[in-house]
Amino acid sequence: MEFDDYVSNLLTENEMKVVKWLIQGLTNREIAGRIFFSPQAVKAYLANMYKKFGAVNRTNLVYILSQHVIKDEKI
Repeated sequence: MEFDDYVSNLLTENEMKVVKWLIQGLTNREIAGRIFFSPQAVKAYLANMYKKFGAVNRTNLVYILSQHVIKDEKI
């Protein structure tokens, strides 16, 4: 999944790794296991992203991010 410049410019490389799994519905512990971070680190990255995007929870964050996905254009 590719995001527009607004999201791409706000997220760090590690936050993008978290987002990749967040949008698939994984828990913090599951995300941590996939990207070899601690669950606390995942929680911290999520908290930072909530602030950046004004999200109140993970569902709200996913919704906000979904508004910035670059749609594939079919030719």
